[in-house]
Order: sequence, then structure tokens, then C-alpha cells
Amino acid sequence: MGYKIEKRKINYQADHIIRKLGDFLLKNEKFFNLFIKIIIDEKHNLTKAHLKILVDRFVIGKVIKDEDANVFLELCFNFLSYNNKGSLLEYVSQKLGPFGLEAKNYDCSCRTIFVYNENQVGNANFDLVFFNKEFAEYSDNYVYVKKDEDKRCNVK
Repeated sequence: MGYKIEKRKINYQADHIIRKLGDFLLKNEKFFNLFIKIIIDEKHNLTKAHLKILVDRFVIGKVIKDEDANVFLELCFNFLSYNNKGSLLEYVSQKLGPFGLEAKNYDCSCRTIFVYNENQVGNANFDLVFFNKEFAEYSDNYVYVKKDEDKRCNVK
């Protein structure tokens, strides 16, 4: 007995804003940290003018280069007009993978419905699920994750 997971991955075209901004942030730790700070601290004032002021402070302080800041701002401005902002978190999380000892042997599924004993677990989709491949069997539409009795395999 185990879990049945609907098999899905998030894949965006190279020119999609989620992929462009996500990849930029993953390659540039300073901008990743700045973006997180902006999203958390400034979530109620995410106007273009205010973002430019915040980023300019980092340029003036020589934390980031002006040309990189311009790329970052353009990506942020495009992202602000995108409706499904949570997709960026899903994309980045999928790219980073799980944090833990089993990270070498993981797989993931996005916007997932869990089924256990042929009953759906919960009434909502899970945005992102990581699981150990050793306990998984793949079919066309689903991944079956076997429940391990000694608790080495837990769906997280």
C-alpha cells in the first residue's frame, strides 16, 4: 500500500517570464536575496518606481552592477504583470530540489493530487511534492510511492 501521485512537472519555454526570472535568480545569489527581501518586506509597495529606488540603493552601495540591475528590474517589471506569481516559487523549488540527505535520489511532481487507498488526501492540490525514486513505480499518468513500514520513505 502507498501513495498515488499524479505525474506532472513544470516546464516553461525559454522566453517565459517564470523561467527567465527563476534562472536569473538561481544564478545570481545577490539578486535572489534581494528579490526575497523585496517580496517579503515590500509586498504592499511593488510599484516600478519603488522597485527602482530599492535596486538603485544596491547599485550605489556597489553590491550589484548597474547593467545587472537593469536586467533584474526588467525581469521584475515583467513578473509584476504576471498573474500566477506562485509559479515562480514552484519553479525555483523544483530546480533546487529537496533539502536533506536523500536529495541525490529524488524526483518531483507539481500541482499534485495525493491518493491513498484510492481516496484523495485533502481537498486541494499540493504545489510541489518530492519523493525518493527507490520507492516509486511510474506509469503513464501516475507515480506510485510505496509506503515503507520502517518510515524511511515519507512523502514530504
